[in-house]
Amino acid sequence: MNSQPDAQDRENRIADYLGIVAGSMRAIPEETKGNFLREMKTHIETLVDQYRDEGRGEPAAVTDALRMIGDPATVGRTWAANWLRANEPGNFLSALALSAVVLVMLQLMYSFVLYLIWPVAQGPNVMNVSFSAPIVVGAVCGWYRPKRATAALSVASVLTSIWFVANFYLQAGKQLTAEAGLAPGTILFFLAAMTIVFAAYTAALMLLGSAVARRWRIRRLTRA
Repeated sequence: MNSQPDAQDRENRIADYLGIVAGSMRAIPEETKGNFLREMKTHIETLVDQYRDEGRGEPAAVTDALRMIGDPATVGRTWAANWLRANEPGNFLSALALSAVVLVMLQLMYSFVLYLIWPVAQGPNVMNVSFSAPIVVGAVCGWYRPKRATAALSVASVLTSIWFVANFYLQAGKQLTAEAGLAPGTILFFLAAMTIVFAAYTAALMLLGSAVARRWRIRRLTRA
């Protein structure tokens, strides 16, 4: 006699639960979200039927099934975060290109400050610039082109290090090595060691910026 009201209550409670799950997945495309919600509804109904077969009443079976799956907001955010990580935008070439563009822009900005503002403002702290620039590059790349960003930034750090060491040698290295009277083999070893150290330093800062940006990107999208 109470089967119809119980069935209606079951549908309403499952619908309310799924509505909260959907509210935590606003960053997910509607088609993808709809497919997930349909699968979840089927799973919930299967659990309810299983609990009913064990002898529980309809309301208790629904309650236990929803409790088994977990807090709906947490379920939605967790699934959305996993989907966003698996479907990050970008690829290796686009991430590498973006990192190169940001590096060039930062270099131009630094040159502008160095040659136009330095005499008036006593100049910026060079160590702060060299420390912050790789983090900025990594953060921009990790936010806008996170897919394959790690590989792209690793390559970018190596290329940047080669450019930096070559530029240093052309500007000051020749004179310093000539004054020191170093052998060609010693000079090459010094330049190679300098390139490796600078590449490791730059890569660490870039990857740090990328990791932080990627994490915040996911958090922002799952709480949008």
